[in-house]
Amino acid sequence: AWQSAVAGDPSALSELAEHLEKVADGVKGAVVERKFWSLGFHYRGVPVREKTGLLVAAQAVARNWIANHQGFEVLESSQLLEIRLAAVRKSLAVPWILERAGESARILALGDDITDEDMFQALHPADEAILVGEAKKRHTAARWNLGSPADTVTFLCWAHNARAEVPTSPPAVLPVPVSVPQPGLHAAPIGPAY
Repeated sequence: AWQSAVAGDPSALSELAEHLEKVADGVKGAVVERKFWSLGFHYRGVPVREKTGLLVAAQAVARNWIANHQGFEVLESSQLLEIRLAAVRKSLAVPWILERAGESARILALGDDITDEDMFQALHPADEAILVGEAKKRHTAARWNLGSPADTVTFLCWAHNARAEVPTSPPAVLPVPVSVPQPGLHAAPIGPAY
């Protein structure tokens, strides 16, 4: 069963959620997403002419709240402002998975935003990280890239069938190497095995 990897009171985020919901109120496409240890302020669907003002207001609310709540941080991603407990990171999943699957297990980690980078960096050299979306927009610890969520579904369906030894056609899409290798990260990419 799931257990929290950190101690603390996630209810502190309720106050922040209320303030951010007031910022989002009446703005088409603005959404506050409550998670256990974080809040996401999504503005992808907000009309372009309203984004800057909305983001400035949300950042001000988040900064003021963070000033009075130690241990939290603000991350800015693609059309998302995330406020989370700094100790809670996706990288915590790597040892948790290996503890259950065994140290010899290999991990294929996929992610599409900045909150996935600490997980990518926590992977072992034999594991693989795939950035979903346009890799040219930012630096990443991922060695591989899939251009879209649709490409990801296609690739994962093919990988599932291949691992299940179901007869499969050659993959319609494969991850491509990230074009700019990052210093100190994984070695050169290796080709896929069919």
